[in-house]
Amino acid sequence: MLKQIAFGLFLLAIPFQNYGQDSPNVIIIFVDDLGYGDLGAFGHPTINTPNIDKLAYDGVKLTQFYSTSPVCSPSRAALLTGKYPIKTGIYGKRGVFFPDSDKGLSSEEMTISSFLKDSGYQTACIGKWHLGHLPEYLPNSHGFDYYFGIPYSNDLSPATSDWVGVTDFPPTPLMENFEIIEREPDQRWLTKRYTEKSIEFIEKNKDKKFFLYLAHTFPHVPLFTSPKFENKSPRGLYGDVVEELDWSVGEVMKTLHRLGIKDNTLVIFTSDNGPWLTQRLNSGDPGIFRNGKGTLWEGGVRVPGIIHFPKVLKPKTVNNKFYSTLDVLPSIISLVDPERSLPQDLDGSNFLDELNDEKTVHEKVLYYYHQDQLFAIRRGPLKAHFRSHDSIYGGDRNYKEYDPLLLFNIEQDPGEKFPLENLDDNIIKEFKSLFAKQVKNVVPTQSKIDSKINDNQNEDL
Repeated sequence: MLKQIAFGLFLLAIPFQNYGQDSPNVIIIFVDDLGYGDLGAFGHPTINTPNIDKLAYDGVKLTQFYSTSPVCSPSRAALLTGKYPIKTGIYGKRGVFFPDSDKGLSSEEMTISSFLKDSGYQTACIGKWHLGHLPEYLPNSHGFDYYFGIPYSNDLSPATSDWVGVTDFPPTPLMENFEIIEREPDQRWLTKRYTEKSIEFIEKNKDKKFFLYLAHTFPHVPLFTSPKFENKSPRGLYGDVVEELDWSVGEVMKTLHRLGIKDNTLVIFTSDNGPWLTQRLNSGDPGIFRNGKGTLWEGGVRVPGIIHFPKVLKPKTVNNKFYSTLDVLPSIISLVDPERSLPQDLDGSNFLDELNDEKTVHEKVLYYYHQDQLFAIRRGPLKAHFRSHDSIYGGDRNYKEYDPLLLFNIEQDPGEKFPLENLDDNIIKEFKSLFAKQVKNVVPTQSKIDSKINDNQNEDL
């Protein structure tokens, strides 16, 4: 027994950069509009999420994990590229890509998928893409061998939305690679179908290195769940939907265990942004955090974060440092190709070496953008708002500017309720200097989200 314990401690002490030749499989489970407070492991009292809770219990629970944007398309671009969306053009007044968009994420951008494909991995994207639906922007043009899913949000067709303008859009397409295989699929079965396709991919590649990007459509509205999960949760339909997502996570993890590859698979679970609070009972719960989706208050960008990697990470770990989705690509590069220098244009860093060591000095700055405008900066425990708004997408509802700035100690006041007073001049100068340098050094690429196709092209989508 002592030898087993000693060997286990030895494994836990292995730095990620010395992981060895046996590169791990990688799975990223990216759900849509899930609030920080929607999981049992993060405090929800009635939504039952035993599989996700177990993932957190057996891995590392990140209490201060951030999406890089409070809306869908920019947040997905940041996750996959490791760059702020203003660098890739995935920002704009429209907020996200629509069926009449004629641009997307450039295939020249290095992504997690293109890097891993070049590193010998089998790659699949299953679920929501939302980074451009024309062929040159689809997952297969970004290093994915296989794609199955909906290329944008599930509320962008006349069958699912009565928004002004949406009634002119075509039926929602379900795609396999470049082909539309169904129009207006029955969304009650999407979570189940995504899960089945994911398991097929894992089983097919169990003896190879693989990367699975499972980007669930839900709990984005409109909400749908299969009959098995209907009326099961005290939280109502929203709870039913989240509990089916939990089932999906459980099925993926059971498959890894059955195939004997769980220990050698890095699994990351998180959400693209906070909950869409204007949807009322059909939206999630930001927990103790202020506001939600579309805003740069904590509730819009702080999301559940879980990392599961039994071969290296200590289980039952709660990590209270702050990280973001920008750190995922640099961490995967350092894990898979430790001799490779990280590209200089990445905005994140490798966080994996720190996860077993709470004592590691953690110097990090995170910049919060609304479209191409810098709104806030976090450094250490302090978060400075230079501007704020409470809008959902591109509007300026309750827009405010702060002079000199609105400052919170996020670790003492995570709900952003009590602005710090009598600010030290040095702190003000420091944040203003960070602001000025970022604005000077990071020049926005032209927006791709605000570019639209003509009506004739739209008919063929």
